[in-house]
Amino acid sequence: MNIFITLMKVSGVEEYDADKSHPVVFVVEFVEEVNFILLSGLLLILQYALLTPETYPRWTGPVQDGIRHLMMSVNMEPDQWQLGKTKVFIKSPESLFLLEELRERKYDAYARRIQKAWRRHRSDQYYQTLKER
Repeated sequence: MNIFITLMKVSGVEEYDADKSHPVVFVVEFVEEVNFILLSGLLLILQYALLTPETYPRWTGPVQDGIRHLMMSVNMEPDQWQLGKTKVFIKSPESLFLLEELRERKYDAYARRIQKAWRRHRSDQYYQTLKER
């Protein structure tokens, strides 16, 4: 799950609720978009762990070390990401697209391997039935 952060400013409050403490209707204008993507550290490890053999199928060390290892293994520049206490800040969408592209390539390779094994199994079954006739 990717969370895109946008800074907003309330420009005018139109109505208040019965006890006059909370606005009911208000106008929001977008001030600026923040240029980073915020991901949970554990989510990043779970989602992109298959990119390295050390993190997949299970990373046993601390999550921060796993994230550092993962980012170094995909050759992402250290200035493109920053590690917080519980979150990872990815500073440009291109860096996230890099991770997604590498992940898609892995899934594609796994799908091809499964298809190849299934086709071989089906052809072995077919030749086995031909042999029995």
